[in-house]
Amino acid sequence: MLSCGQPQALREARTRPTQSVRPGRPADALEYGAERHHRRRHSVLGGIIGATSLLATNYLVVRFLYDHRKLDQLVEGKANVLVETGKVRTQNLKKELITVSQLEAAARKQGFDSLSEVERCVLEPGGTLTFLGKKPTGEDVRHRNWFGKLDRLTQEIALFRGSQPPARA
Repeated sequence: MLSCGQPQALREARTRPTQSVRPGRPADALEYGAERHHRRRHSVLGGIIGATSLLATNYLVVRFLYDHRKLDQLVEGKANVLVETGKVRTQNLKKELITVSQLEAAARKQGFDSLSEVERCVLEPGGTLTFLGKKPTGEDVRHRNWFGKLDRLTQEIALFRGSQPPARA
């Protein structure tokens, strides 16, 4: 039954039995509500199936790569040295698309004031930056000890001066 100029919904409404219509609520609303509930149930089920299949695939790939180290290294890549013996390797930074300012920010997050305090920085295959600080030389340790002793003497002199009256000239 094809008629021109009438929308599909009007044509279908004429062919439906009138017993399914409740007072104050059209039959289209009843069917739409049931259809929407049916679609929602399928979308939730589809989401659960999709998430489960992703987790299972991830588990299987990780297990497979764990057993095959060479393939894992091929997929993940090798560690890349970004700072070595205190010197920034700019060619490796460019290769990894990391700027010097980003590297400095990462070093500050790890507790370093600047890159001059970093002996070595490695970009691990998983994306983690590993920083190793410079070890102080024997001379640096001696200087720190002397400055510590000098600070303690200054404090003792200040206490001594505070407890005695000033000398008269």
